Amino acid sequence: MCSSSGPGKDMFESCEIIATKQYTKAKELFAVPGESVLSMSNSSFPLVDFRHSFVTMPGLVVQDPETGKSIGKLCKAAMGDSFAAGTTDGPGQFDFTQGSNSSNPFWHFIVSVLHKETPEEIACQEPKGILLPTGSINLPYPWAPSILPVQLLRWGQFAIVVVPTEMTTMAGRRMRMRVKQVLVEGGIFSEQGQVVIAGLGNGYADYTTTYEEYQQQRYEGASTIFGPHQLNAYIQQVIKLAQAMVENKPSPRGEPPRDFSATCIDKTNKMKRDALPQGASKFGQVLQDAEDSYKPGEVVTVVLAGANPSNDPQVQGSFVQVQRCMGSPCSEWETVAEDADWETRLHIVKESRGVLKDRRVWKVTWEIPAGTEMGSYRIKVNGAVRTTCLVCKPLIKPFTGISKVFSVSKLLDTTYFNVKDLFLGLVFAM
Repeated sequence: MCSSSGPGKDMFESCEIIATKQYTKAKELFAVPGESVLSMSNSSFPLVDFRHSFVTMPGLVVQDPETGKSIGKLCKAAMGDSFAAGTTDGPGQFDFTQGSNSSNPFWHFIVSVLHKETPEEIACQEPKGILLPTGSINLPYPWAPSILPVQLLRWGQFAIVVVPTEMTTMAGRRMRMRVKQVLVEGGIFSEQGQVVIAGLGNGYADYTTTYEEYQQQRYEGASTIFGPHQLNAYIQQVIKLAQAMVENKPSPRGEPPRDFSATCIDKTNKMKRDALPQGASKFGQVLQDAEDSYKPGEVVTVVLAGANPSNDPQVQGSFVQVQRCMGSPCSEWETVAEDADWETRLHIVKESRGVLKDRRVWKVTWEIPAGTEMGSYRIKVNGAVRTTCLVCKPLIKPFTGISKVFSVSKLLDTTYFNVKDLFLGLVFAM
């Protein structure tokens, strides 16, 4: 029952609040004088360096980073029961609960049709209750990676650990501490050197928790797929890269993973075409238009006949443009906001779904920011429609939709409005 969308009224506003705080702090730190990361404590090392290896995870013998003694092996990948429970910012469905190592037997029976976990797999993942033995399911492709990339990049006194996993705060702290220790002891780093982690880099292998966090089996622990020693395994392999850097030796390349790109199942629905929603005669047609006038703080809403946005992701463009009239009459339009701006939203709703065609409407909203200049505005959308037939190639055609022109006026400024102003106004009016 513990769930939250963050500090805002919804996930959009929460994203803005959190991102703004991060930006503000980053800008503050950027302005503070500090030591150059490009300064080298030992000129015998190159200023820029890197190491990379592929690592076969299941069965990897893991050593304690402090003592060097073997503490166990990594398991075949598996997701635990708490994985299906979701987490605080995204609860799961059905009867799964975080911190639980067992679920309704019905779900385990369903999964056992694909693969029945062995006693060895169960013992290796303890105390995780295995829900999905992803490392043992290979239909039509492996459900989890078994060979993963690890990488270490360095610019002077600044190092980036690149791992294909999302680490918890404490897991990341332990990784950074151990890598920095090796670089300092090796003479590459001074104590002022900085190590950061680029998670989900070069691949994807779910979460990584500490050994202690793994015992709790909440969402992140249940998503630590290779078992309780996974963090120490990553630390062990990245330290090998750091040691190779210190010794100015190449790191072992390792066996790369299988390339599935030529045999992947195509899920782009190339046989599907876009169909017009009800009430529309062309794509981009406005089905619900803007009002005549607005004030800052109000929301403009426009609904149009749309199509599948994946037909053209607008990589160098924008699905939504809020444009202001320049000149009188409007000789040109200046874009003042796009779909990347906080105040715009694009909601794509499927009216109906069919075997060969889908119908969609696009709902665009613009929450007019405070301080928006008075003037005439319009909303423009850009998309593409797919047409297909059984004997011809898909054809992608761009479309645009434009709302009517509406005005934005200023709110009455009451900051200095008081009784004295009212009295003087009445006197002058008489």
